[in-house]
Amino acid sequence: MDEAVLTVREQPFADVCQAMLRQAVAPGAANAFSLPAPLLPLLRSPELRAALLLA
Repeated sequence: MDEAVLTVREQPFADVCQAMLRQAVAPGAANAFSLPAPLLPLLRSPELRAALLLA
């Protein structure tokens, strides 16, 4: 997970990642992230969010 977090923090992934994290908790997120099925629970995972949101 540490290596994935470091990779995601690099551009252009960082901008996309931050947008996805914001949208994952927004109303209607289930419609926006319908495929693949495990994506939304992963984006809402407290462990992943903490690792990606904290510097």
